[in-house]
Amino acid sequence: MDGAWRFLLPGETRSQWEAVLPEFLRHARWFAGKARPIRSVRVLDVLSLPGDGEEEQWFLVLVRIDSEEGEPVIYQIPMGSGDVKMEGFSRGICEAASAPAFWLALWRVMQGRAAVYPETPGARILREEGDGGWEFGEAVTVKISAEEQSHSAAVIGNRVWVKLFRNLWEGENPELEMGRALRQGAFPWIARLEGGLQYAPPEGEVRTLACAHQYIAHQANGWNHALAEIKEDREKVRSSFRSAGGSGMERSEPEAGLLDSELLGRRLGALHRWMAALRTPAFAPELITMEWQGRFCESLREEVGQTLRMLAAARPLWGPELDPLADRLINQQAEMLQIVERLEKRRIEGRLIRCHGDLHLGQVLHTGDEWVIIDFEGEPARSIPERRLKNLAFIDVAGMLRSFHYAICAAGGGAGGADDSGGWRRATSDRFLHGYFHEAYRGEFLPDAEDERTDLLKICLLRKALYELSYELNHRPDWAAIPIIGLLEIIGEAG
Repeated sequence: MDGAWRFLLPGETRSQWEAVLPEFLRHARWFAGKARPIRSVRVLDVLSLPGDGEEEQWFLVLVRIDSEEGEPVIYQIPMGSGDVKMEGFSRGICEAASAPAFWLALWRVMQGRAAVYPETPGARILREEGDGGWEFGEAVTVKISAEEQSHSAAVIGNRVWVKLFRNLWEGENPELEMGRALRQGAFPWIARLEGGLQYAPPEGEVRTLACAHQYIAHQANGWNHALAEIKEDREKVRSSFRSAGGSGMERSEPEAGLLDSELLGRRLGALHRWMAALRTPAFAPELITMEWQGRFCESLREEVGQTLRMLAAARPLWGPELDPLADRLINQQAEMLQIVERLEKRRIEGRLIRCHGDLHLGQVLHTGDEWVIIDFEGEPARSIPERRLKNLAFIDVAGMLRSFHYAICAAGGGAGGADDSGGWRRATSDRFLHGYFHEAYRGEFLPDAEDERTDLLKICLLRKALYELSYELNHRPDWAAIPIIGLLEIIGEAG
């Protein structure tokens, strides 16, 4: 790959560049290995993207990262000439996700109007066709997402939303597979898939580089919408408190339309019913069996142990104020395993379906009178085969309920959401569940018995909160208190 490398980094050797990457990665929001010391970084391939003119050139640099623990991972770093410098270089090098011109170059490739050239002999680039046929004029706008995510993204011309995956898991990303199925079935409450880009190495499975979807005009995503409504709810509580002379005897309850959570629940229920009606092998529902329950519970037991070991090993990443919570949770391992054992011992009715897989308030858009569901890649810290598995529908329900907890905490209620002063979290959760069950009951994939539904939802909440804790330790250690409190709540409810 000498040709591309000479253009990308004149005067710099690959080994010099690889040597400074660990420090760069440790400060990158999208890098998921912050809880594991990096042993080495090695460049695997450099993909060249033509720019708009002879002086402009962009690259997707694929790097293999080996850590002290766990399997090696492959990430991509978009680069080119620009104004954003990475520490350690004698020349200004742009981490290209910050450059609007890079996104236009990537979109041209996704449309088939330009080609990508891998340096590795035998490597190929596969392009997913969309049906938009988007054409933009000279003054097209590019709005780069400021959201903290495990990927990078930009909106082009207020018509197309392009996502660049950072962690390149082996296998086709479910974002493409789910996007095709939803587009073919014309499911109304999603953003239509408009293209994709995959890297096929000389040996091994493809890895998804990027995808594009129809841009949906919206007032806010669910997260920002929730934060605004929590603030409004608290203002009403304070106003009610003042009008009652500070006695606290009169409290303002959340209004019926708060967050439109009942409608959000209905839209999720409709998505699950639609998924449960598909009959292709990758999507057709399957009965919950005792064999499946055993595998699910064994996997969850392993996740409990792994997450608590990670928590114990990550003490240097947080302040001393988190120590009592962490110690309390670590000492509750037996109680968590009891919840798992309860599911393993009983026969559960129902069916497994393909789910969204990583549903939370950041994955839904509020248009003013409707909800649109986006981002079908699944939980980014799980492998592609795991994300493609059919699962309990309550996995998505639990994701949204946990997101309501996160919203209360982010709005200033503390990790435990203790300042749910107007009952926002409780009321929003109740209405969401009411809307969901109203739609989902007709799908014939949920258990009929209420106690079975309760147990399944609890086990899914446990699984989601464990995933959140692992995710936060790797990405945002200062947020770890939120899933710790969530896990302690779940254990308390189960006791």
